[in-house]
Amino acid sequence: MAAKVRKLRVVGGAQVRKQPLPVGRYWITIISIPGGASKLDAFNGWIGSNPTRVLLERAEAPAELTDNNGGFFIFRVLKPITFDQKQFGFPNDAGPEIQHASDTIQRPPVPKVTDILDDVVPAGLFDGVGSGVLLLVLAYFVLKD
Repeated sequence: MAAKVRKLRVVGGAQVRKQPLPVGRYWITIISIPGGASKLDAFNGWIGSNPTRVLLERAEAPAELTDNNGGFFIFRVLKPITFDQKQFGFPNDAGPEIQHASDTIQRPPVPKVTDILDDVVPAGLFDGVGSGVLLLVLAYFVLKD
């Protein structure tokens, strides 16, 4: 039996490289380099100076972006607008499933116990018995005392 391949869950939409940025909903993570100009201040300034064209839906400071050097943003473009891609990077399409920074992280699905056993038990060792029986045998030895 071959090892199972675990696929990553990719969410968050494609990067948008159009200029001007078209009408739509987007997410972006902005990171400032310590000691450099604050990209956060510049991004917030861009949002604030365009109230009829851009609507900020959500701003988060994820734990991994410490010392106020970064933030995660979901925003809507109401009318096409120039976006400073050199300073901020490219935003990503944000479907309705994107509500928080954690919704954009790629991670493998949580494996079941039987998947883990299939990966560690040599192929063919318990053919016809099934990993469920193996799990019961292992549980017996672990819990018998």
